[in-house]
Amino acid sequence: MEQSTEKTKKKNLANIKSPIIQAVINQTYVFPNKSAALDKLSYIGDRFIRSSLTNDLDGTSCVLWIRGYDISPEEQEGGYVGNYALIGVELTKDKKYTLSASKLPIELEKHPQRIRKKSKHPDWGYWVLRRVQKNWRYEDINDAYSDLMQLAQDYPDVSIPSQNKVFTIIYHKREGVENPLMRIILELDSLSEGGFTIRWQENTYQRKDEKASKKAEKIEENAPPQQVGRFTSMVMVKQNKRKNIADMVQKNQDEA
Repeated sequence: MEQSTEKTKKKNLANIKSPIIQAVINQTYVFPNKSAALDKLSYIGDRFIRSSLTNDLDGTSCVLWIRGYDISPEEQEGGYVGNYALIGVELTKDKKYTLSASKLPIELEKHPQRIRKKSKHPDWGYWVLRRVQKNWRYEDINDAYSDLMQLAQDYPDVSIPSQNKVFTIIYHKREGVENPLMRIILELDSLSEGGFTIRWQENTYQRKDEKASKKAEKIEENAPPQQVGRFTSMVMVKQNKRKNIADMVQKNQDEA
């Protein structure tokens, strides 16, 4: 009965705070026979998300990734927030059975959760860029603007916030291109069905050297607004933010 109830629930990754996981790690489960222990092991395997890297082949063990489990100081510094554990049945000294966990050394890149090391350049895994790739629809232009500016704040060394856009450099591997970095332009845009989004395009403007690059970006930053869809009159700078948003909303209403 316990199993059928739990199976209807959405599975989650195991967590060290779970009483079930604590009982396994501390070996406080006690079973009169191996069959009862295996039943509980099967229940745990169904209760949490099992690892797809390696798992039980004969039903006598399972592998779980457990958040907060056995993290060394070195691992914590390296971005670990949990570890993999092999859960199995063990015979106790008094001839009964329990469940135990043993840590599995699996490289961080294969962990379902980890702390991403802060890099100079964002990549498509950064949450704002994930929204850009999905053509995220914003009901409120303020929310779209906030996301755009958040990227510029998180990566100030490679980002330049401009009138209704942000110039930045992202980490983006491309086949046949040696340089893994790509200059892009992120720009606010309105949607025909209503709402707003952030579009992106590659910045193909070529510069001879880094010094010329910075100079050109400064020129772009201070240039007058370009003709860009419905945002031709919007100047996305903090001191004029409210006025510009009001102008754009009014413009959209007039066009409708």
